[in-house]
Amino acid sequence: MNKQLLDPFEADYPERIEDELVHEKFQARCCAFNRRGTLLATGCQDGAAALWDFDTRGVIKVLQDKKLQEIPAAIAAIGWSQDGRRIVTAEERGRVRVWDECERIHLIFQIAEPQVGSNARKGAGEAIRNYAASYSPSGAEVFVGNGKGMVSIWRVEDLEQLTRDGSYFLVSETGKIRVYDSKQSTLYREFFDQVNRTQWRKCCFSSDGNYVLGATAEKGEHTIHIWYRENGQLVHVLEGPKESVWDLAWHPTRTIIASCGQVYIWAKQYSENYSAFAPNFKELEENEEYIEREDEFDLIDHHQIIKKKREEEEAVEVDITTLDESTAQTYGLLEIPNELVYLPAIPDPDQQMATAKVQVIQAKRIAESNLNRHVTDADPVEQVKKQKLESS
Repeated sequence: MNKQLLDPFEADYPERIEDELVHEKFQARCCAFNRRGTLLATGCQDGAAALWDFDTRGVIKVLQDKKLQEIPAAIAAIGWSQDGRRIVTAEERGRVRVWDECERIHLIFQIAEPQVGSNARKGAGEAIRNYAASYSPSGAEVFVGNGKGMVSIWRVEDLEQLTRDGSYFLVSETGKIRVYDSKQSTLYREFFDQVNRTQWRKCCFSSDGNYVLGATAEKGEHTIHIWYRENGQLVHVLEGPKESVWDLAWHPTRTIIASCGQVYIWAKQYSENYSAFAPNFKELEENEEYIEREDEFDLIDHHQIIKKKREEEEAVEVDITTLDESTAQTYGLLEIPNELVYLPAIPDPDQQMATAKVQVIQAKRIAESNLNRHVTDADPVEQVKKQKLESS
């Protein structure tokens, strides 16, 4: 796609389903991109976490606790550390795990409902269901939200969705999506459907924090609403297949959304504008009467005007060496030591075994056909029959 042909005034949010990530073993319940957007992690119904290479759109690794004695619970939330070497998963039963890229578990802790005062109700202290987990922009804390409306902040050394610069975070309730100022801990804005009273299951920010996304909780509806964060205006509604939305995530550097149940990739529909080759060219929808300007044919030295503008532009000092830390952190430009961007693909043993079985069956069929052909050619009775058929 030639960037010079793109319309600069087009909407900068996804509009249609571009691709579908399919794997026969894994049913996704949540998803999250790493900082660069090269890897996509999905939490599955069977308690496993599948890592996808977003360029090749294939599974490269599966994280699963093989020592677990009990029946695994579904993963309700998943998130990446800033360097891409740690993955946090939160199960519905309250267990939170921190993994590394080598499938080792570094930390396991259980979130329980706190018992407050002497009037604590029955069942206090028991495990409660988690619905969201995310690293802070610095990577020092883990934010975990649960079904009781509580957001727990865990320090990694002690052991809901944030904008990339950490200025705002989202909290999804039954009928409202609330944006809070993380620095002042105050409510910034609320988003809700005034007409249909839609119930929301998941929410997230766009990569630059200008848009707020909300996924409906209705069964059989794969619908995503997009609002402007500043004024709360609804700008677009994405309608997908007839299945529920469990989670969604915006790509860190591209205009792409990943949503699941089945993992769907939403992208922008680009249209080329060939008038961009001539900056002074103007497209007319209908005929217009041209009105001549008063100074249009005056004798003006255009070269002197261009030279003067160029001198004014060159007089302005532009700093091209200093990098604004807030902007760099927002768009993932800061270099992090030992950052993990890609993972090598590990072959699936089951898939290899199935491929080997298919190859063996095909080899047997080829061998049998060659043997039958050899026997037919060597048998004189068959040769006579063949000659009679050819002559007739």
